[in-house]
This record gives sequence, structure tokens and C-alpha cells, in this order.
Amino acid sequence: MVKFASMITAERAARMVFVLFVLVVLAIAWTQGLRVGDDMMYRDALRDKRLFEYVAHRYQIWSGRFLIDATTVAMVQSVTLWRLCTTAMTTLLFGMLAYYLGAVRRPLQMAMLCAGLFLIDAEVARPAFWWMTGSFNYAWPLALAAVALLPFVRPDLPRRAFLLTLPAAVYACNHEQVGLLLLGLETVLAVWLWRRQGRLRAWHVLQMAVGSVSLITVLLAPGTSARFGVHTTYWFPQYLQLDMVERVFSGLQLAFGHVFAAGNPVTFLLAVALLGVVWLRSRDPIDRALAVAPVLMFSLPLAAQLIGPGRTEATRLLDIANFPAGSTGRDRFEEFWIGLAGNAVEPMLYLHFLFCCIGTLCIGMGLYRALATDARWGRGLAPLLWTAGICSTAMVGMSPSLYASGPRIFFFQDMLSLVLLCAVMVQLPHRDVRWLLLLTALPLAGVGIRAAIGMS
Repeated sequence: MVKFASMITAERAARMVFVLFVLVVLAIAWTQGLRVGDDMMYRDALRDKRLFEYVAHRYQIWSGRFLIDATTVAMVQSVTLWRLCTTAMTTLLFGMLAYYLGAVRRPLQMAMLCAGLFLIDAEVARPAFWWMTGSFNYAWPLALAAVALLPFVRPDLPRRAFLLTLPAAVYACNHEQVGLLLLGLETVLAVWLWRRQGRLRAWHVLQMAVGSVSLITVLLAPGTSARFGVHTTYWFPQYLQLDMVERVFSGLQLAFGHVFAAGNPVTFLLAVALLGVVWLRSRDPIDRALAVAPVLMFSLPLAAQLIGPGRTEATRLLDIANFPAGSTGRDRFEEFWIGLAGNAVEPMLYLHFLFCCIGTLCIGMGLYRALATDARWGRGLAPLLWTAGICSTAMVGMSPSLYASGPRIFFFQDMLSLVLLCAVMVQLPHRDVRWLLLLTALPLAGVGIRAAIGMS
């Protein structure tokens, strides 16, 4: 047995892990199907309209995501086709992430990446991967964004490969969050290619231009304005009473709160991995204190509980610290929104915001130090991705659709956190420590798999 194990190369072991992951994804997808609500609406869309007529109508009254809507209407008609295609898209997404991370030759990192899908809170992952309508709006755009990013990582790609990334960029940028993330990251990489390597080509600029046009057609669509009117007139009329500072606070509260939410093991493991890297590399007390702070932040709900349920301040802090951990429904998300007058004068709300802000900054500084010597990341890319994940949630939190979309708005933040977790894991100096981190994650991933299957 030992001799057989020694014959398996690291690359082959990583491939075996990935194949197992694909089989698990396919098995879960096969338990999913049409759900009431949007799935049924899209399935029945072609009963009295043609595809072009329906998409054009949606573009005028509700949504600028014309490509995503067209794909949804066409694909939702066949559950079997969707199961196969969403498995393929999930495989594409995690395959591209594995390539960018270099996990194809690191079985432990590959295992953590694959397990990461099931570490994401089930209430976040379900609408992004396992809900038919949601998958076209979240998992698919992110997978194609990963493809569109390839020329900026491999500028020596042939022209045909460049051309294949153009439709991927168009579809990805048909989603506001993904489009802004993709174009922002491409801009940074384009500047790097131009100034440091002199390898920026016209095809890079063309892809960014095409993606920008796709994003602009969404942002300036009549349906986007119409939806804004519905949100601010009927659903959240108090939104128009907030000034810009309150809207920014609302967005950051949502993003910072999710970093340290009780149902978010991805960022918890990221904080633990950063603590391990810093503790084993540095003896500087300040560096170690900054690494310990985020881990302590996850104990905030426990600390509030230990203070005693009889203390009003502790109870209030406990409630806020658990917000918005995996609970669905608009009322739950509104509970600690600053737009409600009672919350605006709640001291515990601002104390929790301060703690989460400090913890988030500490993670960003830890990423800067942990990956500074990795040529794949450089000094600034990891903190930039961390900031991008925070901003992807915050910009939804600043909008009137703040609490109407549900927990799926955290999907992109969690996926970027997962990428950073896998990157930091490699920096742990001892293989035994990396194994310990993975073994901590696997039981949690098992719970996530059970939850995904139970959602059928």
C-alpha cells in the first residue's frame, strides 16, 4: 500500500481529487430541479411570447441582463440539460481557479479548493449553484469571468484563444457585480503588463472594451431604472431618506458583518491560516497581535454570551454579531439596518461595526505579509482581491436592493475569500500544519454537502 501511494505523483493525486469533486457536483446537481418562483416564471415565458420579445420586454421593465435572461429562458426548459451544463460550468470555474493558484500540482491545495465550495454557507451556495435561475446569474458569470481573465495572466496566448475569451467577457459583464470585479482586476493587470513587462496587446484592450459595453448596457437599461423605482417606491421607500454616508455605512456593515458571521467558515479558516503563517514566520509581537485579532473576532458572539444574557448590552451585541448569519428573508436583513431610526442610535451597532472593520483590515494586512514573497501574487494582489470581495458586497448594500436579493449577494465575496484561503494555505511552512488545516475543513465541507443534497 505504501509502495502504491509512493507511485502516485502530486499532479496525479491532484487530478484524482478534482475528478472526485466533479462527481460529487454532478451527483448534487442531479438531485436538483425546477423550483417555484422564478424557475416557473422563466419556464412559462415562451407560452405567449417569442424569446426575443420576452427578453426585450424584460429589458424595458425590469432587468438589463439580457444575455443572462435569454440563457435562462432557453436552458430552464430542460432540467437534464441544466444539470449537465451547470456541472460543466462548476468544473470550469474550479478548474480555472486551480490553474491560477497552481493547485494542479498540489493535492492538498486542490482538496481545500474543492472542499471550499461546500464550506460556503448553504444559504449562499444554494441560490448561486443549485438553483436553476440563480446559477445563470452567479456561478455561470463567475466561471466565464475566470476564462476571460486568462489572457491577462497568460499574455502569450494565441489569437484564437483571445477570441474565445471575448464571448466569455460579454456574458460575465452582463452581471453588475461580476462585470465590475472583472474589469477592475483586468485594469490592474493591464497596467502591470504595460508598465512592468511591456506585453499589453490590442486584444487585451479589445476584450476590456467589449466587456465594458456589455456592462454599460446593463447599467443604463430602462429596466434597471424601472426596478430602482419599484424598490424605492414600494419596497424600501426609506432608502431615499439616507444620505451617501449612511448608504456607504449600510454597504460596509453588510460586508464586514459577513466576514465574521457565525455561518462563514471560509473566512474563519482564512484567519486561522494567516495566524499560522505569521506565527511560524515572525516573532514580532505587533505582527502576531494583528494576526490574532481576526481569530478573536470570531469569538465575539461567544464572549457576548459569556457576559450574560441578563445584560442588555451583551444581548444586543450578540444579536448584531450573529447578523446576517445564514438567515433568509427581508425582515431578518432589515433588523439591524441603519435606515431604521431605532438602529441609528444603537451604540452596539457601531461597536460591532468598529470591531469588524478592524478585523477586516487586519486580515488585509496579514495577506500582504503572508504572500509578499510569492511571485504569483506579488505584494499587492492579495489585499486587492480581499478589498474587491468586500466591495462586491458593499456596493449591493449601498443599493435599494440591499436586502431583497437574499444571502446570495455574498457569493462573490466568499469565492474570493476561498481563493485567498487556498493561496495562504501553501505558505504554511510545515506539511503537517497544512494537513491539519485541511482536516479541520473536511468535516465542515461534509456538512455542506449534506445540506446541498437536502435542498432538493
